[in-house]
Amino acid sequence: MRLELRVGLRIVEGDQHKNPMWIEWTGSIPNIGTREFKDKRVVINATRNVLNSPFEWIVAGFAHELAHVVLFSLNHPLQEDEKAVDLTAMILGYDKFIATAHRTTKEAAGFMATRQKTEWIGYLTISERRFASAYLRYLRRR
Repeated sequence: MRLELRVGLRIVEGDQHKNPMWIEWTGSIPNIGTREFKDKRVVINATRNVLNSPFEWIVAGFAHELAHVVLFSLNHPLQEDEKAVDLTAMILGYDKFIATAHRTTKEAAGFMATRQKTEWIGYLTISERRFASAYLRYLRRR
């Protein structure tokens, strides 16, 4: 994203957290491009479990959290709308990570049977991800 601000990482233990990643800062986020923005410090908190996830999940998570900073810096009315944050990360170049951030595992489903379970990270539905990704590809070709 090429955001010029100070970003820290805090690895958090345990599974009792509501989200696998979240971002924190004090005060308000100044406008992007200002000296105050460059001096601003934010901290991305990540559970140790999420850091053991597929690479795409980790990138998508960081992009999502930093997209919060972009929207807050712009004082955008959708700054706390999680779907808008995912779309912002996609618009800013992380569309492939957001659109494909999933993992499929197999689990026992009875005697000699297994079932696949697919988990997605993020807030967009599969069809919303596909539409946004296709539309961004279309815009970039123009």
